[in-house]
Order: sequence, then C-alpha cells, then structure tokens
Amino acid sequence: MRPIDEGSDIPARVPPAVLRAWATKLRQLQLAHDRAVARAQAAQRRADLLIRQRALYQTELAQVNARITATQETVTRKRAEVAALSAQVDEHRIARDAATARLLGTDRLSGTVATTHPLLLFPVRVETRFAARRTGPGTDLLLRVYPDDIHLDSHEPALTEEEERRGKEFWAHVTAAPAGTDRQEHIRQGWQRLTEQFGTTRAAWIAHALDPAQAGAVTRKDESWTRAPYTKVLPDRWVAVGYRSDAVRATAWGKPIPETVAVGPDPRGTDPLGSNGMPPIDEGIRWITDFDRAESIGMGLRIPITEEDAQAGFDRIVVLGLKASWDAPSTAVRLV
Repeated sequence: MRPIDEGSDIPARVPPAVLRAWATKLRQLQLAHDRAVARAQAAQRRADLLIRQRALYQTELAQVNARITATQETVTRKRAEVAALSAQVDEHRIARDAATARLLGTDRLSGTVATTHPLLLFPVRVETRFAARRTGPGTDLLLRVYPDDIHLDSHEPALTEEEERRGKEFWAHVTAAPAGTDRQEHIRQGWQRLTEQFGTTRAAWIAHALDPAQAGAVTRKDESWTRAPYTKVLPDRWVAVGYRSDAVRATAWGKPIPETVAVGPDPRGTDPLGSNGMPPIDEGIRWITDFDRAESIGMGLRIPITEEDAQAGFDRIVVLGLKASWDAPSTAVRLV
C-alpha cells in the first residue's frame, strides 16, 4: 500500500461501466462481510449458551457426586449394621435353641431335647392383661392360653337313627350305580346329598362306619350332640417367657394341665340358658371365663412383674409346652 501523498492510481476519468462494476463488486463484498459477521455472532451466541449449559451441568454433577458419596457412606454404614445384626441374630438363635432345649427338655439328666423323634408344635391363642397384685403393691401379668382348632376332639363315633338311614341309602345308591362312564357321576350325586345334610367330615365318617366292607355293629345314639368337645393333646404344663429388646424380662411356669380339658359346653348340662340364649357356662369350661379356674388347671398364668416391665410392657411373649409324659408310640396313637 502506498501513502496517499504518493498519488493515486485511479485515472482521472473512470469509465461509467467500470464504476458500475466496482459498485457491484463492493455490494457483493459488503453482503459477504455481513453474512460472515452474522455467522460469527450466531457462533458466539451458541458458544455462550454452551458455556452456560456446561456450568449448569457441572453444578448438577457436583451435586450428584456429593449424593453418591453420601449414599456410598450410607451403604457402607448399613452394611456394617447388617453384619452386626446378622451376628446378633445368630447369637440369639443359638441362645433361643439352648433355652428351648432347657425349657422343653425331656432328658431329665442332661436337660436337652431328645432328637430321636421330631417335635410337633401346635398353635395356640394367647390373651394377656395387666392387673394389680392381689397381695400388696405391684402388678401381675395375667396370661391365658386357648387351644387351637387342631387340638379339639368333637368327634362322636356313634350314629343317630337319621345318620344310619341316610348312610345306608348312600351305600344302596353306590351299589345301584350303573357300570360305565356314568358310574362315577352317579356315586358323586349320592355323596353330594349326604354331605349337604351332614357336612363333609361327618358324612365321611357315616360312609366309613356303614361301609358294607366293614365288619362290626354300628353304635347308636339318640342325639347328634351328646358330649362336650375336649382336648387331650395339651402339654404337661406351659412356660411363658416375656422379652423386651431381645432380653428376657420374665419367665413363669404354669401348673400341671389335666389329661382332658373341656373346650366347649356340655349338652347334658342342667343349668338354664343364659339371658343371651347361649348354653350356660358349665363347670368343664368355667376356666374360659374364670381366670382363677384357668390358673388352677394350668391354662392361666399369673406372673409377677416389675414396675418397669409394667410401664414399658413386653415386645414379645413366647408360650411353650411339651407333652413329656408321653413316649413316641403313645404320642403317635393320640394324634391319629
């Protein structure tokens, strides 16, 4: 480039055509320049947006990393707690097994449970309440144990006249069943009539007792219900253990339980019906409503507890018992 004072190369007279060409070229260059500037500005705006997004993502990443670190610390801490609790559970299981062996021991010399035969544990229902101590200040925990349905024996082998008649009709129906594909349906219809009248369990007994293949006379009875339901498979006595925070707070043994315990009213009772029309509470089932009576037959336990236990209560109460007075063959016969 030359200084201006050196003079200009532009001719004094420029043809109009040349001027027009220069003007056209200048406009083209100006448009190209404007487009380049616009692209540069757009690129700058895009760069600014990306920079802001990067800053935002970096902030979020920092927050996520902080949460990950906190979560990893929590996971590590919880794993340590689980490991410690697992060890405690194992210890408690060992202690529980040892305590159960002592509480249910059938070996009088070693105090351990004989492992020759398995133990069959039946469920029970337990009801509890706190009560003021009868003699002096303090609180007692009253605990009553109720047998479950599996304990009950309400079966009466003898048949009523109606049961015998319907049972013989069933077997006559079976005998008359035609051969072929319709035989089973014919028998099913007879069985359905028998179960609709007496229920499945009783109908099965009636059919069994009157099976022509069975030898022996049928015992008769006048009424369908002639005795109170009872149980003969309760343990020799109950032991109750109260826990709080996995620690034993109270242990108590009940009195010996009779061989037979009534669990329902006796239809032969002579007392009048109650005001609600229900059967009276006879002597056999008085233990269900009279705690003193329940305590006297081993179905109720009156457990003295400390004031602390009375206020805090118990997290868990375990009631156990074993029929140690029976040997394995006797137990098998009783459970059939």
